Amino acid sequence: MVRKGLLALGLIAGVALATPNALAQNSQAVAVKENGQSTLNEAIGKLKKEELSKVIQDAATALQETNQALLFLQKGKTSEALVVLKRVDALLQKLINQYGLVKLPVDVQFMEFNGITDLQVAQEYNKRVKVLVAQNNFVDARFLLALLRDEIDVITTYMPLDVYKQAIDLAVKMLEEGKTDAALLAIQSALGTLEVETVIVPKPILEAQLLVQKAQEVYKVNPAMAKQLVSRAEYDLKLAVALGYIRSEEDIKPLVEKLEELKKAITEHAANIGEKFQKAKEGMKEIRQESTVTR
Repeated sequence: MVRKGLLALGLIAGVALATPNALAQNSQAVAVKENGQSTLNEAIGKLKKEELSKVIQDAATALQETNQALLFLQKGKTSEALVVLKRVDALLQKLINQYGLVKLPVDVQFMEFNGITDLQVAQEYNKRVKVLVAQNNFVDARFLLALLRDEIDVITTYMPLDVYKQAIDLAVKMLEEGKTDAALLAIQSALGTLEVETVIVPKPILEAQLLVQKAQEVYKVNPAMAKQLVSRAEYDLKLAVALGYIRSEEDIKPLVEKLEELKKAITEHAANIGEKFQKAKEGMKEIRQESTVTR
């Protein structure tokens, strides 16, 4: 079984990493390891800030107060519930006037998964997973797949303004008519219209994208560091392939070529280095879009 052989596999991978050839291949990645980790943390922070900024505060308030009205009703406080629901109704009308009958983000949560960040180990596990799947051994394959998960899941809750407001309007009407049970059902119906979307962002690609940007910031004063950062970005792309976020090496080949050209331009202080950086950043943006999954 794979669990019994897992330690042995890790030791084999560890021995491989300790060989001179492997150390030489990873020397640049090791040289910027600490910088890379801080870059990843910065990239994750930027992602979270960007996603949180999309939340429409009035819509989030409407959701919070809907829950408050539900709580009041459950406690038999009908008058308090009616006051809150009318406030919610006014907020919803304001949002409709401002945005139209659309879905608005009302809440964002983040789940972070820390997987294998060593390229050679990831490649070994990748091969082993494929063998296990071919053998129809999904139980052990799932165990290894969990180790290959290195991502940020952005979980966004959306409020469809049209049907949500219809349900709140009905709840207000029922309360005004003294039909508490019907109002309670209407509120629950409103909350049931909320939609949840999960966007999966691979951390290696998130890091690689920012590494190229940082390389552009430092190449004039520290070209050696700039080249190391670009090399680390290449490493991250290969890691993303090994972790399964990108289908194959062929999919990253054009971008890797751009990064190699960029490193050469840095070494030669080429006049067109700005163009090389721009092409690399555009390639990074495209590969991030292609590897980001929404479900």
